[in-house]
Parts: sequence; C-alpha cells; structure tokens
Amino acid sequence: MLYLAALPVLLLTSFFLPGIWCRKLCPLGGLQSILYELRSLITGLLNTGKPETVSPNIRRRYFVTAGTGLLAGALIPKLLRPGRRKVIRPPAAIGPVLYNTLCCRCGNCAKACPTGIIVPNTDLNSGLEWMTPEIIFEEGYCLETCNICSRVCPTGAITLFSVEAKRRIFMGSAIITLDDCLLLHNKECVRCRESCKYDAVKFESEKNYHRF
Repeated sequence: MLYLAALPVLLLTSFFLPGIWCRKLCPLGGLQSILYELRSLITGLLNTGKPETVSPNIRRRYFVTAGTGLLAGALIPKLLRPGRRKVIRPPAAIGPVLYNTLCCRCGNCAKACPTGIIVPNTDLNSGLEWMTPEIIFEEGYCLETCNICSRVCPTGAITLFSVEAKRRIFMGSAIITLDDCLLLHNKECVRCRESCKYDAVKFESEKNYHRF
C-alpha cells in the first residue's frame, strides 16, 4: 500500500522534473553513474594519459548511496526480529527462520484447509513473519486424516507428510482450564476423552478430585 501511494507522487515529480529520479535520487542509478564515470576515467587514462572530467555530481551519488545503506541497516534488523506473540504453525512446518524465509505467502494452504483454521499472520510487530500461515482454532480443528496443506505447499515450508505420520507430529500443547471443568464441579463429563482421536486424554482419580 505504501509503494502504491508513493507511485503517483513519483509520476508527478517525474512529469514536472523529467529525469530527476534516475539522475539525482535513485541509488541504483547513482551506482550505475559511478561505474560509468570510473569506466570513462580508466578509458581516458589508457587512451590519452589524461583523465576525463569527472561529473561534479559524484559526491551526491556517494552521499545518497551511503544514506540508503545506513537507512537499510537501521530498519532491516527491526523487520527481521522474531515476533513476541507465540503462534502455532501448520503441521510439519520447518523451523521458524527457514519457515519465514521459504514461505512465499501464496495462500495455497489456507485455501485448501477443509476446516479453515489456517490464516495469514497479520502481526505487524514482526515483519519477517507477516502473512505467513498460522493456525487459529476458533472455527475448527486440524483433521487427523488430512495432509492437504503439505501437498499444496510449493516451497517446502510445510514439509510433505503422510496421514499415518501425522500422529507423531507435534504442533503445540493443549492447556486445560480447570476452573471450567465439570468434573471439578462434581458433574460427570468425559467429552474431551471421547472426542480425542489420539487417546491423549486420560482421567486419574485421586482422593476427591480427578487429575488429567
């Protein structure tokens, strides 16, 4: 959005001041101008023994190029630092550093997810993680018989896995809010154990309360 907003300004500036961007502002143009001036200088030394006149704008070019480098050095580390918010990534996702680098933000996994739990990360506190897929369990859960996200990922950020191997893939730890548990309020309920397809929930009776 910022790039699109700057484009009309750049077009108007170039219309009223033709060539100002390429000749005076663009760091790449400055680098090309420096290379051309060095080439002309070397050619002049080889041909006549007298250097050609160097453009007086070379100092401005160096200044713009150096300023751009300093600005990038100040901003890029802030963009690359990991976000403070912990996120759950799709199953079989590789490590965070490679994941944020390899993911091309195509949205294939989010479109293919049958339960709609894969959504883009919109946290602006970490520029490198922005728009990478994360798991939100508000609308559903990760089906135990599904591996579609690993099949549609074009970059390997989500490694290919089989449905059988999914039982051994760790995504995150579930937290039980004991204050809301009916068993602790002397009401019979085993719904969590019956719903768990991985048999990860067990009840143990201890004195007058149940332990998970």
